[in-house]
Amino acid sequence: MYYLLGTDGRDNIHMRKERGLNSHIALASGQAWDVTKDEIDLPYRYTMSVVEGQTPRYYGWYPGSNLMQEKMVEVLRGVGVDNLVTFPTEVRLEETEELVPGYVALNIVGRVACANVVESQSEPLPMSAIFIS
Repeated sequence: MYYLLGTDGRDNIHMRKERGLNSHIALASGQAWDVTKDEIDLPYRYTMSVVEGQTPRYYGWYPGSNLMQEKMVEVLRGVGVDNLVTFPTEVRLEETEELVPGYVALNIVGRVACANVVESQSEPLPMSAIFIS
């Protein structure tokens, strides 16, 4: 089974990683990383900003920053996804510096084979992507 991780495009939250923090590490690139050997500074630190005047729309996955809600990781692992590696993360609101719990930095190790859309069973998703099994 293949999974598509993304958002519906209505995001109004921006997650910004601390400048220079682990800039030598490319999460979700398919590569395995070792905290000690690769000198990863933990926790990953992010600032969350929300579009002014809007109520935040929280998502389970923030692809541009490789952040995922812990409960989303649990769901994916619960259905058999076994190539997710998480790192402790500290997310703070930009305006108040209040800690926002429940997020981890996510590394996706390995890659999946490409699907043959013509020979696979599929159905459209609301975000106009294709779900393939």
